Order: sequence, then structure tokens, then C-alpha cells
Amino acid sequence: MSNVTRHPGTVAAAVEAGPARQLQRHVVHPGEIAARAAPAGAHYRLGRGMEPTGTGVLDGGFLLWQSPSGLIVHASSGREILDSTATIELPARFVVTVVLEGTLAFSLDGCPFRVGRADRSQQAACLGITTTRSSVLSRRIHPGQLTRKVSVAVDQHWLARWFGQPLPDGYEILGHHLCHRYWQASPEAEALALALLNPPALDTPLQQLVLESRALELLSVAVQAVREDPTTPAEGIGLPDTRHDMQRLNRVLDFIEQHGIGSPGIRESARHAGMSVSTLQRHFKRAFGETFLQYTRRRNLERARTALQKNELSIGEASYLAGYRHVPNFIHAYRRMFGQTPGATRGT
Repeated sequence: MSNVTRHPGTVAAAVEAGPARQLQRHVVHPGEIAARAAPAGAHYRLGRGMEPTGTGVLDGGFLLWQSPSGLIVHASSGREILDSTATIELPARFVVTVVLEGTLAFSLDGCPFRVGRADRSQQAACLGITTTRSSVLSRRIHPGQLTRKVSVAVDQHWLARWFGQPLPDGYEILGHHLCHRYWQASPEAEALALALLNPPALDTPLQQLVLESRALELLSVAVQAVREDPTTPAEGIGLPDTRHDMQRLNRVLDFIEQHGIGSPGIRESARHAGMSVSTLQRHFKRAFGETFLQYTRRRNLERARTALQKNELSIGEASYLAGYRHVPNFIHAYRRMFGQTPGATRGT
């Protein structure tokens, strides 16, 4: 019997070592998540819809696998269905995540993180993050949101075996709680992530060793990437200056989401959070790796796509509500992000 665990997007978590399988598309229901959540961490919770026969949460494939050496591979590809919030308590670890399509947004101990690929013309986006103690992850599940991502994780004991204690110079990111960096994936890293996202059926130790070797190579590329970025001191990389700033950024994100299509402007959002525009701009870019304008434009397009999929809006209405005065500009931006026209989306 396979020990692979499948459940909707959380940071990769420990499971028993066992044979991995190719990601198989299916509708994941809350009852399945409840039954499989225990190996992923402690106290897994889904905000609503936990009934075994309730609405599906994810339409897609999911893989969660741990090698005998303790390295963890988490890959998922699919479209979210349920409107909810998932929380789970995760152990201390270093995680590298490569987002090949869509956006991954979550918080750890109340600190917000966001990594995404705005459109297919850009490189895949990466995030490396360290936790040195048990942390609570919270992630909002958005209906219609499509995400393809791969995470590789190792715990602090694994890091100590390989790097020693104290950590050598250049590896400080691995030793500070919530220390993180964003960067764009190299062609090598993107190819490795794709290989992990689409593994063959792995039924023998040798085939599993191939999967682990690819994950180790991706981890090595990621560690090298964060070492080669000396622009910011390692401790507190990417974090706002205080926990109060983190809380205000969370208020901004909630404010944007509450508005739906047609996000509020930066002045209104800054006023809502009690920040100046310049402070919001600085902290937003530093925390999420994209500007406020880039974020709101992307979320508007994602919401427009969801409405078009449900045939709730015409293309002209979707264009207007997404903030575009001219439909051709909307169509161009839409195709750039999703690889198809709004009309093709409505047709499906």
C-alpha cells in the first residue's frame, strides 16, 4: 500500500518513507483531507466544509513523499474549489518552493508570504524560508485559483548533519526563524521542479532514489541562489520592520480581498491600514516580492477568470471590473497571464 499522502496546498510536511506515484487528477474532498492530514503536521483545520460528503476542495493532483533520509517532496497541480482557510502546525525546517503557475499565499506565525508567477513569459518564482521552531501555517483557499508548485523541505536535524553547527558563513538563512528570500528560478531549477511535478510511477528503491536525487539537486540550486544574494543581511531578510507592520500588511490583504473585483487603490489601502503610501509600498514589495499594483492587477485578473468560468460576466464587464478601460488591453493582459483569451475561458 502506498504511503504517498495527497491533500490541498500546504507547505510540504513529513510522511513515512514510501513509493511515490505520478500525480493523478481527481476531486479532493474535505473528508479525504481529514483522513490524511495527520502525517502533514499537527492540528490540521479547514475553516468550513469538513463534512466527508461536502464540496470538493481541489480538482487536481497532489503528492507528498518523504525519502528514507528525511528529505520531503511536496508537489501539487490543480484548481481550488472550496472557499475556506486551512491551518496546520508545522515543525522546524527549511523549505524551498518553486511556483510554476499561479500564486501561493500563506502566513507563518502571522507573518505573510506570497510567491507567484505573474504570467508564462516570466521565470518561475522561488521562495526559500526557514523556521527554527514549530509554526502555525494559515492559507486562504480561493475558488478557481490554479496553482502548480513544488516544495522540497528538510528539517533542522538534516541541516545539522550536512552543514554542521554553528552554520558556516553564507548559510545564515538556514538558522534564523522566518528568515527568507525570493528569487527567480534558473532554467535548471525550473526543469528540476517540472520533473518533480510530473514523476513517473516509482515502485522500486532505484526509481525512488532518482526522485530523491532530483529533489536534492533542486535544494542545492536553491541554497546556492540564496547564498549568491548578498544585498540584504540574512537575519530578517524580507520581513517588515516589526510584527505590527506584518499585522498592518495582513489588514491590507484582507481589505483587498473583501472588495472583490475592482480592488481599492493604494491610497485607500494605506489609509485603511494606518500607513503612509510610501511605507506601504516599501513593506509590500519587501514582504511579497511584488508591488502593490502588480498584486492588485493579478488578483483582479484571477477574479475575472473565476467569474468568466462561471459565466457570471461578459468579457466587457470583466474587463471593466478588472480595471481595464479598453477590452483589447484586458484581453492582452489576460492572455499574457493565463495563456488563453477570456473568450476561450468562457467557452469552457
